[in-house]
Amino acid sequence: MKLRRNSRRRRQAVRRQPLPLGRWLRGVAALGLLAGSAAGLVWAGEWVLAPGNLPLDRVELRGELRQLEATDIEQALLPLMAGGFFNTDVAALQAAAEAMPWVDRATVRRVWPRAVVVHLEEQRPAAHWNAAALLNQRGEVFQPAAAAALPLPHLSGPAGTEQAALQRYREWSGLLAPLQLEIAALSVDARRSWRLQLSAGMELRLGQEQAGQRLQRFTRAWASAWAADAAKVEAFDLRYSNGVAVAWKPAAVQQPETGMGS
Repeated sequence: MKLRRNSRRRRQAVRRQPLPLGRWLRGVAALGLLAGSAAGLVWAGEWVLAPGNLPLDRVELRGELRQLEATDIEQALLPLMAGGFFNTDVAALQAAAEAMPWVDRATVRRVWPRAVVVHLEEQRPAAHWNAAALLNQRGEVFQPAAAAALPLPHLSGPAGTEQAALQRYREWSGLLAPLQLEIAALSVDARRSWRLQLSAGMELRLGQEQAGQRLQRFTRAWASAWAADAAKVEAFDLRYSNGVAVAWKPAAVQQPETGMGS
């Protein structure tokens, strides 16, 4: 029993020995190093995020540009790059690029250390729309400046008919192409009544219902009935179930309007 008490006292004596000075100093140094490292990281983070330390000052453009000017894109994006490499909002740059009328889609990425790379897809115009707008290949409206000079067909109609008008233009252009006839203008009114103006100068009035079938009836009769006198015709009214009314130009040889069977 005495031996056990003595061994217990020795263990307690060992436990109560003071920490050597060298180990204590090493612990303090380690804590100081950790604190210094944390402070250094905080400082480094603040320095990196400060806009003036890692400025973005170059816009690199990718993609085929036909209507867009590089200087216009740079002027639109550079003011949004003042936040520096890490603070600049890439989504805001993309939105600013896509807000430009001739831009269809844009992707933006930062490139170390000072550049923004912008990949652009231009709008591909398919037709003029109403007074001053254009339709792209998907039938979506966009409105760039100075679009009137583009050699495109003119489509018009109420809001919401853009895609239908473009689809009809494409279908009906295919029907008329074998006859060497081209659509210069297509219009649809609020009642969904369709009209075509051909490049040869004549108008086709197709009406509301069965417009495609009426145009097919016209193409079948064109070569035998009207091709020879095409220059004299002002309009074809195809809204009859069993015939076509022809309006002749005033300068042409005077002929009464005729109704021809299909």
